[in-house]
Amino acid sequence: MPANGYLANYTTGTGWDCERGYRAAGDACAAVTVPANGFFVESSFGPGWQCDRGFQPAGNACAVVDVPENAHLDHSGNDWECDRPYQKKRDECVLR
Repeated sequence: MPANGYLANYTTGTGWDCERGYRAAGDACAAVTVPANGFFVESSFGPGWQCDRGFQPAGNACAVVDVPENAHLDHSGNDWECDRPYQKKRDECVLR
């Protein structure tokens, strides 16, 4: 069993799992590196972290969502959408 792992009651597979904050990487448990303004998520795919509300993934970091005039954060909190009656055109909100 690898460091940062624990025995798991599985009838198939390795018979072990990784502690919170780690992910299986071959025969080891590798630490998930969570960037500033991010948080760890239990997931077997993706980077193992998500960005806080108001931030969006930018490579291995979380960057501030730049909300233009006449817009607001969307329901996810990681992007923006235009206020009504404005419509998104590239990186701004315009009247149509």
